[in-house]
Amino acid sequence: MTRMYRLALSLVLVASASLAARAHAQPRPEPLDDYAAFGLGRIALLDLRMQGDPTSDDYRIAMLALDLARTYRPEEPILLRRQIEAAWSAGLDARALELTRELIKIEPADEVALLRIIATGIEKIQTVEERLAAYDRLLGAQSISAAVRSRLALDASLLARETGDEERFVDLLARATELDSTNKEAAALALAYYSQAGGDAVGRLELMANLLLADPVDPNVHTQIADHLTLGGAFEQAIRFHDHAQSLLMVGGYPPTEEAALRRVRLTWLAFGPDGLANELELPLLQERARVQQILKLMTQRGENTEGLQRPADILPPPEVALLRMLLADAEGDPTAASRASEDLRGSTAQRLEQLLINTQGDRNQAREVALLAARVRAETAIAMILSGVQDLLVRDDAVRANQAMERAMTDEAILGEVDPSIIRPAQEYLELVSALLSTIDAVGTPEADAKLADLKRRMDERTAPMAPLAYVYALLVHGRTLEALPILRGIAREDPANMWGAWAHQQLIDLGVGSPFPDAEALTKNSRAIPAWLDRMVEKPENYMEIIVRTAPEEHVTSITRLNFTLRNNSPIPLAVGPSSPINSRILLSPVLDADLDRLTPVAIPEVSSVDTRLRLMPGERLETEVWAGAGLAGWYLEAAGNRTTRTRWRALQGFIYAQRAGYLPGPMCLSAETGLITRRPLPEVNFPGNRIANRFIADDPAVIPTIAAALKAGLIGPDTPPNGREPEPFVPIMNAAAHRFTESDEVVRVCLLVTLPNAKLSRAMAPFDRAALDAASSAIDLIAALLTRASDPEDPAFARAAEHEDERVRELASLLQTRLRNGGRSYANFQGFGPPQSQASGPKPAPSMLTPTP
Repeated sequence: MTRMYRLALSLVLVASASLAARAHAQPRPEPLDDYAAFGLGRIALLDLRMQGDPTSDDYRIAMLALDLARTYRPEEPILLRRQIEAAWSAGLDARALELTRELIKIEPADEVALLRIIATGIEKIQTVEERLAAYDRLLGAQSISAAVRSRLALDASLLARETGDEERFVDLLARATELDSTNKEAAALALAYYSQAGGDAVGRLELMANLLLADPVDPNVHTQIADHLTLGGAFEQAIRFHDHAQSLLMVGGYPPTEEAALRRVRLTWLAFGPDGLANELELPLLQERARVQQILKLMTQRGENTEGLQRPADILPPPEVALLRMLLADAEGDPTAASRASEDLRGSTAQRLEQLLINTQGDRNQAREVALLAARVRAETAIAMILSGVQDLLVRDDAVRANQAMERAMTDEAILGEVDPSIIRPAQEYLELVSALLSTIDAVGTPEADAKLADLKRRMDERTAPMAPLAYVYALLVHGRTLEALPILRGIAREDPANMWGAWAHQQLIDLGVGSPFPDAEALTKNSRAIPAWLDRMVEKPENYMEIIVRTAPEEHVTSITRLNFTLRNNSPIPLAVGPSSPINSRILLSPVLDADLDRLTPVAIPEVSSVDTRLRLMPGERLETEVWAGAGLAGWYLEAAGNRTTRTRWRALQGFIYAQRAGYLPGPMCLSAETGLITRRPLPEVNFPGNRIANRFIADDPAVIPTIAAALKAGLIGPDTPPNGREPEPFVPIMNAAAHRFTESDEVVRVCLLVTLPNAKLSRAMAPFDRAALDAASSAIDLIAALLTRASDPEDPAFARAAEHEDERVRELASLLQTRLRNGGRSYANFQGFGPPQSQASGPKPAPSMLTPTP
């Protein structure tokens, strides 16, 4: 290609770029001060995030870098909050508090920051009485929000309790709950205090309802209420709160457990009786067996070999499910269904024990433990079958066989020489309990009846086996001694009605036609029904009770910082707490959704996490509005590197996010998501300028344009169209010389803009001349630190020596920490090659760049 042709082509590119610029006017670039501040802030955060397990020194580096970055925007709350976070994580509590005081001056409505400052100030007061007096003064200050005063009242109450002033503790705790119903810690403490003081069941429920209003989406609170109602006999309402808890756990990424599902069945049994429940448990089993049978039938018809394949009889339920089915069928009066369930129970128990034995892998000690466990489990199964009245002959035969095996074991000197008999004794006692129960049943109407019953009672009193009370009470019922059985049945039912045997005991009481053993059941049911039904719907339809909006400009310049306007609104009829694990969750995942051909920029989809922790609660109809920095991490870095293309991005805000392995990030309980409109970034015309023009603009252009020129060069060197092995450095030497010259001749803010925008030599070998010039010329506090963070990959670089003698203490400290990290082989932004395309170090044919082509 001739020189004249090159020049003509360059003129055409310039003309087309000018026409495109006029057709689509570029949004204005960021002001220099803003760009420098946020650019250096992003470098500090990227440097921190590339540390696998950040140490306090890593956080200290980030804190110092952010402190220097804020020189250009000292009242920018976004950067200040990031610096405060880094200071806390670095263990610099005094500095974090100092910065928090700065934040309060900028944003006086920040309740979280104000509370932290007040609490720290009170901690410095020497005597308890002086602290309590300070709390009293603050609690009377109407200028402080009620939410903050509520937390102060709680702290004061705890302090009063430490001094033994019970009356003051109660008064302050009551005040904390009155000032703010969303103060969950105060509500929980009030409940605990009332319970420890022996408060009645109805009063405890009222305090649990207060705790629920403080956090309607905490599954633990719903579970606590469900358990309380269960113990009080309000089974129907217990189901309501049990279901809420399970729904919240599922939304939180925790699948339902088998025990939770079985507890739901047992609660239904307690509330509505056993009818149909055994069939519901058996139906999935029958369906699966029929499916397997159909498969085997089709294979047989096709002449295929079915040897070794699973048979319908091999499909068994877990032992717990089979046991519950057996008890339900017996309670319903269906002996045939109970017998089927008992067969499944015996089979599944044997299957589980066999697997345990296989898992011992021949280890004799473990095999002996499994054998003893097997004896106990079979005895428990036998007792359960006796109580259900099924398979009497089979149970008796099993009992005889098991006792004979145990007798042989107890007389085997080889075993007893190795094992303490006390280890075998629990299994032996279980087998003896089965024999004693069968013997007592057989003694009905005989002279030995009283002695047999007395023996079972002794076993119950001595608790020789956990199932001894069940055996004794059943024997009493068989012998017609109902009055003696009733208190035992009531005790078993009250201990936990929703466990397997609590539900069985409750059913026995119903069958006997006696009164409910739960005197508070009616009052608990009435009071729990008074808990608003709309709380139930908050779990299912959070969008009816809360609103999330995120907005931004429809177009951005390539150098734009990307600030999103974020709004949270409480649309519920009650105040709701705000916080990382509160009903209005303040943790926000900002995830870019790409609508462009960013095929080489897949890392741009890496999300950014932000927090909007400025309020403790929102009243009904109240809003929280704040700005969120979406471009703080890799997403912002990569979008800037794509300045040679049109990019279209939507930012998705995901509140209280959780991560599901297959579904990715999802909203948490009572959390919402929102998206911005489409944000367009048009390609920089400068990307297609000839090399000499880029060089000239670096030297002569207005300082305000320098970030744009630097971003264009960044896109050309490491953007989406970069060759796989990167750009060859030689054609870019004139541009690098011009950039280096501009760096040495510019004010500090321009220098910082160049340092935070342009890639380094680890990302693009062409940058080596600029890196060296920048490290040698940087002299002020900020540009020297920016140069070290972005360019100094060698811990012995001379720039570190200059930094060690710098007058600014921050520079000396940061440089020392960074140098130590590099000497220890650590990573930093300056030596990390994870950004951009790989850079081959081998020389080869020089690719012809499609942009920024230097003119000879």
